[in-house]
Amino acid sequence: MSSPTVTPPDEERNEYPHKPLQGAGEIRLVRILSKADDPNGFELGLSTTSLDDPIPYVALSYTWEAAELNPKTGDHAPTLEFQVKCDGGNVKVTDNLLDFLQRAQQIANISDTYYWIDQISINQEDSVERSQQVAMMGSIYKAAGKVHIWLGKNNPPLEFLWVYKSFIPLILRLEGELRDRGIALGSGSWDCSIPELVQGLGASTCKRWRENQEAFFWFFYTRRWFLRAWILQEVTLQDPSRVQVTCGKEEFSWEVFDSFTRFVERSSWHHSLPFLYVTWAEKFVGPMVPLLNLLKGRRYIDMQARGGSELESWKANFIWDIGPQNEHQMWYSIYLHFLRTTRFMSAKDPRDHIYSLLGLMAEFLPPGVKCPFTPDYKAPAARVFKDVATRIFQNTPSLYLLSTVSYGLCDGEIAVPGGRADWPSWVPDFSNETGFAPSLSTTVYMVSSGKQRYNASKIDAIEYQLPTVQDDVLTVQGVQVGTVGKCNDRRRVVSGSENLPFLCFILELCTRREAQYQNSSQTWIEAVWRTMMVDCIPANWDAQPPELFKSWLFEHIVRAIKFKGRDHGVQSYLESKATMVGLLQRISGDPYLSAALPTWEEVNLKTSEYVDQDQVEKHPFELLACESFSTGRWYLTTDGYLGSGPVSLTEGDEAWLLKGAKMPFILRKATDNQYRLVGESYLHGVMYGELMTDELVSQMGPVEII
Repeated sequence: MSSPTVTPPDEERNEYPHKPLQGAGEIRLVRILSKADDPNGFELGLSTTSLDDPIPYVALSYTWEAAELNPKTGDHAPTLEFQVKCDGGNVKVTDNLLDFLQRAQQIANISDTYYWIDQISINQEDSVERSQQVAMMGSIYKAAGKVHIWLGKNNPPLEFLWVYKSFIPLILRLEGELRDRGIALGSGSWDCSIPELVQGLGASTCKRWRENQEAFFWFFYTRRWFLRAWILQEVTLQDPSRVQVTCGKEEFSWEVFDSFTRFVERSSWHHSLPFLYVTWAEKFVGPMVPLLNLLKGRRYIDMQARGGSELESWKANFIWDIGPQNEHQMWYSIYLHFLRTTRFMSAKDPRDHIYSLLGLMAEFLPPGVKCPFTPDYKAPAARVFKDVATRIFQNTPSLYLLSTVSYGLCDGEIAVPGGRADWPSWVPDFSNETGFAPSLSTTVYMVSSGKQRYNASKIDAIEYQLPTVQDDVLTVQGVQVGTVGKCNDRRRVVSGSENLPFLCFILELCTRREAQYQNSSQTWIEAVWRTMMVDCIPANWDAQPPELFKSWLFEHIVRAIKFKGRDHGVQSYLESKATMVGLLQRISGDPYLSAALPTWEEVNLKTSEYVDQDQVEKHPFELLACESFSTGRWYLTTDGYLGSGPVSLTEGDEAWLLKGAKMPFILRKATDNQYRLVGESYLHGVMYGELMTDELVSQMGPVEII
C-alpha cells in the first residue's frame, strides 16, 4: 500500500465543509470505501442519521494522539495529521486514526459498515456543534450496535498474548471448579504458588505467569487508550459482549478482560499484585487500576438500574464523606466521586475532564431531571472549572470539595496558591492529578475499613450554612485555631542524606522536654508516630506501632547517614549529620528515650555494616507514613500542636476549622479580610472535634477565600 498523503502546509484546513446537522438528535456516520487508485487505498463517505431511529453503526473508541507510550520515559511519538478524501473533498485525521482506517478498509464488505468517529463525524471547527455533539456522546455510544476499541497498529508483546490466550481461560475455569468445591482464592494466591493452583494449572504455567504478569499489566499503562478520560462512558455504557478490541493484527474480546478483572477483584489479587513503578512519574501504581475503574463504572450503572441494598451500600460511602440528604445532592456527590477516580486519566482538552463524564452521569439523574452541566467549548477551562466547583459547593451539604484542592511543587519550587490570576485558590484543577487529590479523610476511612472517621469541626453537631460565591470570592464560616510556627525545611524524600533534616526534625519533636502532648495523656513520641500514621492503624496489623516506628526510624537514620545524596552539599550534609549525632547521643543518655528511640551506639554499629536499600521501602510502617508526609510538610503551631499539611505551607500560615469540613485547613492571608487556600491538614489532637467547644463555635464567622 502507498504511503499516506501528508498535509502540505498550504492545505491544512479541511476542504470538505460539514453540512449543518438538522435535528437535535442527528449525527454523522462514516463509511470506509475501498479505492485502489487513492494513495491511502480508500476514501470516506458521510451520511446523517437520527439517534431516535439510527442506521445500525459502530462507535469507534481510540486515541487522537499516538497509541503508545515509552515505558521508560513516558514519551510518545509526535502526532501527525493527514488529509483523507471524503465525498469529493478532504478531511483531516491524525496518524493513529489513519492507521485504523487503513486496517479497516481491508475487511470484506467494509463499505457496508457505518462508523461514528468523533474526529470526522463532528465538525471540529464549529465550537457550537462540538459542544452539542459532546453532550450527546453518552447516547451515541449507548445506541451503537457495537463499540470498536482501537489500540494502535503494533501488536501486543508476546507475554501479553500468552496471558490473554492461555492463562486467563485456564485460571477462570479452575477458579470455577474450586468454587464448586467450596474453595475460594485469596489475595495470597496471586503468584499461583498455592497447591491448588500448582496442581490445577501445572507448575510450568504458574512459573510462566509469574514471569509474564508484569509485562501483561504494563500493557495497560503503555497503550494510551486505557488512560483516556473518555473511555469510562465509551465502554461502560455498552454491554461487554458488544465491545470489540483490535490491537495491530490481534483481535480481543472485551468480555475476557471484563471476566478477568472481576476474577482479580473477587479473589482480592488486586490487593497483592506487585505495584508497577512508573519512572517518568516517579510513583508506584496498582497494576489493575485502569481495568478496575472500567469494571466499577459498569457495575455502578448496573446497580443504579437494579436498585436494592447493594446500591444503597455504595451510596452510604458518599453519605459519610460528603453528606447528601436527597437525590439531587446525591447526584453531585456521585459526580464528584467520578471526577476524583478519573483524575489520573488524560484528555487533550482540560475541559474534557468535566465533559467526558456527562454521558455516564446521565444514568444517575433522578427521573425527569436534565443534566445541570452543558459542554461549552467557547468558555476557557478556568471558567468551566470554577462553574463546576461553584455548583458542587451550592448543591452538596459540606465543604468536601475544598479537601480535594492540592498545591504541590512546580519546577522544583513551591507552587503558590492562587498564583494564576484567573484561578481562585478554592477551585481544583480537575485536569491535574496532583492538583485535584482525594481527601485524607477518605483515604483513612478506606484504609481503616470505615472505623477511622475524622470530624474536626463536628459537622453533624452544628448547623451548616451553604457557602456563597461572588465573583471569585468563596465565603464560608470558620474560626482560626492556630498559626504555623516551625516547619521542616523540605518535604521528605525516599533515600539518602537529603532526608537528614526531616529526621532531625522528627527526633527534636520526640525528645521535647514536655512530658505530654497538648491536652492529652500521650507522650510526644506517641504524638509523632500517630501523626506519621495520621492516627490510622489498619485493622489487619498485628505488630505494635511504637515498635514499628522505632525500627522504621532506625533504618531511615542509618541509610541517611550512610548514603550521601547527590543533591546534598557537603557542608549541609556535615551540619545535618552533626545535629543527628547530637540528638542520638542525647537519646543514649536517657533511659526513657533510649527504650523508645534509636540510640547513637545502635546506629553507629549499623552504619559500618551492609545496608539493604530496599529494606526501608518494604518496611511495614512505610506505606502509611508516606500518606502523611511524603508529599507534605510537617509543622508546629505557635501554641504547640503538631500537624502535617501541604508542601506549600510556610511559617505564618493559619490553621482553621470550617463549618461543614471534616479536616482542618491551612489558609494564607492575602489582604486584611481575605485568604488564599493552601490545603487541608492533619492536626494532631484536633481531628475528632476536641477543640469544638461551645465557646469556639460561637466565635465562628465569615471567611473570604479568593
